[in-house]
Amino acid sequence: MPAFTFSHVARAVLAGMVARRTVVVVLALLAAVAQGATPAFAGKRLALIVGIADYDKKSGLQDLKSPRHDAAALKDVLEKLPERFEVTVATDTDIRSKADFDRVLATFVSSIQPGDEVLFYFSGHGNTTTGKGNLFLLPDARSEASFIKNLSNDEARELDSVEKKAKRYHDWLSDVAIVEADVEKAIAARKPKVIVIIADACRIIVKGTKGASIEVSGVRLPQHTARGTYRLYSASAGQYSLDSSEPISTTASAVAGAASKSRSSRRSRRSNDEDEEDDDEDDKAARKGSKEPTNSLFTKILVNELAVPGLEFSIMAAKVRVAVKSHADKLARIQIPDFSFDPESGEYYFVSPGASSGLSEVCRGADLELERLRQAIAAGSIGRQQILDKQYELARCGPRVADQIEILLAMEAQGASALTTGEGAAVRFDPNDPAQACEANASSPFDPNRSRLFNGDILRKTSLATISGELDRTRALDALNAIRGACENALQARPKVARYSFLTGRVYQTLATVSKGLEKQAALAAASAYFQQATDLGYPAAFNELALLYKQGEYYRVQNGRAERRPVDRSKAAELFERGAGLNHVVALYNLGMAYKTGDLGIAVTDQNNLDSAERRHALAFRYLSQAAERGFVPALIQSALLLHDGKGVPANPVRAIELLEIAASRGSFEAMYWIGEIYRRGAVRVRDPQRAIVWHARAAESGDARSQETLAEMLTEGTGLPAPQREAAGRYWRLAADAGRPNAQIKLADLLRQSVIPFRPVVDGAPDGGALEIRTLYVSAFVRGNPRAGLELARLFRTGFPKDRPAKAIPKDPSIAVRLLWETIEKVRQADPASVAADPKSAALAAFELMDIHKEASSGGAPQHLITEDQIRQLRSDYGDGTVQHWIRASALGEVNCGKLDISASSWVLVWNWQRKEPPTDQQLDWIERRFDCKGEVEKLARESNRKVPKDDDIGFTRKLRNRIATQQRDALKDFEKNGAKAKSFVDRMIALATTGSTSNRRR
Repeated sequence: MPAFTFSHVARAVLAGMVARRTVVVVLALLAAVAQGATPAFAGKRLALIVGIADYDKKSGLQDLKSPRHDAAALKDVLEKLPERFEVTVATDTDIRSKADFDRVLATFVSSIQPGDEVLFYFSGHGNTTTGKGNLFLLPDARSEASFIKNLSNDEARELDSVEKKAKRYHDWLSDVAIVEADVEKAIAARKPKVIVIIADACRIIVKGTKGASIEVSGVRLPQHTARGTYRLYSASAGQYSLDSSEPISTTASAVAGAASKSRSSRRSRRSNDEDEEDDDEDDKAARKGSKEPTNSLFTKILVNELAVPGLEFSIMAAKVRVAVKSHADKLARIQIPDFSFDPESGEYYFVSPGASSGLSEVCRGADLELERLRQAIAAGSIGRQQILDKQYELARCGPRVADQIEILLAMEAQGASALTTGEGAAVRFDPNDPAQACEANASSPFDPNRSRLFNGDILRKTSLATISGELDRTRALDALNAIRGACENALQARPKVARYSFLTGRVYQTLATVSKGLEKQAALAAASAYFQQATDLGYPAAFNELALLYKQGEYYRVQNGRAERRPVDRSKAAELFERGAGLNHVVALYNLGMAYKTGDLGIAVTDQNNLDSAERRHALAFRYLSQAAERGFVPALIQSALLLHDGKGVPANPVRAIELLEIAASRGSFEAMYWIGEIYRRGAVRVRDPQRAIVWHARAAESGDARSQETLAEMLTEGTGLPAPQREAAGRYWRLAADAGRPNAQIKLADLLRQSVIPFRPVVDGAPDGGALEIRTLYVSAFVRGNPRAGLELARLFRTGFPKDRPAKAIPKDPSIAVRLLWETIEKVRQADPASVAADPKSAALAAFELMDIHKEASSGGAPQHLITEDQIRQLRSDYGDGTVQHWIRASALGEVNCGKLDISASSWVLVWNWQRKEPPTDQQLDWIERRFDCKGEVEKLARESNRKVPKDDDIGFTRKLRNRIATQQRDALKDFEKNGAKAKSFVDRMIALATTGSTSNRRR
């Protein structure tokens, strides 16, 4: 048969092979698409940034720490982009009322010209009303309780019901607050090409002036988003944004609080002038700590991702959502950012794909990574998050790569990541019988009504073979068109059989994955119509597929004789998933469970206080995932097991979790093997078993899982679960993980090559280089993937050249390259996800000390003097102190460390040096270690397992006692310096003495 084209569809229409409804869809679609071209961007980029932190003291609204800093951070990033924004910033120092804001907005809007790109950002309190939609609150706003309290007696008496009070309050609030819809309307009237609206406005409101009951205010995504408009909100319905990326009791406040609590006991024992002076110092430190600049969790992550080259808006927003949710989880909070856009708006980038110097390194192995993903999908051995992780990494590598990953994500949601048996029909069928041909070739292994005579998934196999290049596209289209013809003929003969509508829709759905442009859109239009017919007839398997079209913005509807591509409609998708789940369709059960778990459909799960309930969300996720797991669906087996192990939404049962994972592993899933290894390695105490961990990670590693390859290499290197380290064996797995693009593996392999623990790959052409080329390649690859330590280590090599005695061409002695890498290292630490390996503050401090050393060399003639200015050195010394003397100390030797049953003593090394700040230089390092190992989560998990009360935050991680001990050394060192100058005993000397006295033991609770 001929290839699938518009002309072929037209001929099929005339021949009566396609349902009339589909005809209208396809014909109208092509007319609409032809008018949809958009001109190239030639305008300005403008941004209005509003940050409101200071609210009226009697308003009942809680003051916020971060909005002013959020505004400053976003301004800084937008103005430094390669295609920079012209930024207008307004904070509560500029606008105190709606009139003030209206003047700022009018001035800003007047500068917009047709074709411009415009961004509006708000950080502060927000609310939602039925009439006006989202409201952003200004300093003169009030909470509802405060507003009602300040009404006159006559007005208050008229409000004799909760509903009347709420309506009166929201009517007033709509007049004094910023109305998002009004801002969008004013901007849109100037005909910009793009409008981006970002709101970090879901904060806690303190309701009333006493009692301080919590009320969550916030913003909600509108039902539809206009073409050219992109929205990103910091939290979903019923959630609130964290005002800081730090734990609820931050380091400064924890230390100050501890000092305050111990003050009365000190006074009872001593009452001299020195004690009173100490108290004053404590108060000053606490006040200083409370004024330290801070960004909200959302905005801290946003500004980092927004500056990454080549991230299309939807990918960038999804990355922000995953990072914020993950970090909030570790703070025992739930915050899931929400975003929307009209798919017809096209792609939008804050930084265009060609603006990254390191992009070629990231994309060098893109084809190999895509092949791994395709093989894993074909084997049913990969989870959704792994595909998303690769999408975030590789989506910048061009539309071909991005499109393929999108297809793989869609296939996973259709059930492709679950194992199936066989490759095709189990019995012979009559190729001249359209019904048999359609059944044999188009049926889904996850359709409960599928005939037992057939197995495999021909459509999935054809799609994967085509996008991989294994199957020629023309041949694929011919094969698919033959199946399409059989299914349409079967449907024509039996128009009321819903099954044939569903199967025909599946064929068109597959045609869309191997087609482009108008062909793809025509195929999606046909799929929409056929799936709609099948759901109208109540066919269970069709609900999941139709829901996916709504979720992805690929559903077409016929209206007034025209086919219209409908905007993303997550509420409709959720409804369809629920209907499919109600009919026990296994993939719909899985997708609905995942939607509750990840929040990607924006389904509100609130408790009696209208707060998003993490417990209820997880319970609903487990309810649906476990039902899918009972039917043997591999991805659901894995997700149910993880919830069981963590005790989220269901009582913790790590033994049962392992049983479910072993079922999935027995079907070949290396995703399940990886998680079994992780549970045995770092899971619940009663199942922890390093020897079993190494066995399961070895199985997953040999099956191709890069995470297990890295973990196995680490365990072999350290000898974990083994009688002794096996570094030679580890080398193979370090290389496999490094080749798969794992940054930590790349750094570790480069380190081992430098130490001659593992032999380097010899240079094919040219003189031997001592491994310089391979080492540089590994460090560069890890660095451009976001790991700062790689930049630090590479900079150190360029300072001296490598090998040091005879530098190779790959790494010559070049201080200018070293300086550039060191500045980039500091910036990458600042940009990193707070809980990630890349956020280790030691990397930034060490890079700063290297820069100071290079400046010192320049002063003595050892390096070019122009590399670092005096102003830069002064700033480095202000930010990082004096790094002339450094010392490593195991923090767990200074006092109790409480990270549940997780032993983090081996990772609790901190770097100490001298600086003149009130807080010790170890504070940020301790915070990072606690976040990295999720000490709060580990302690809560242990408390649940042992039915004990969760300790106070000050007793989690590096405890209050340990932190106070370090803070005392810093305070005494500063006092001693003020009295004795250079003769004073430094902080470093005091810490060394404290760590070597043996007065404390390395204890864990």
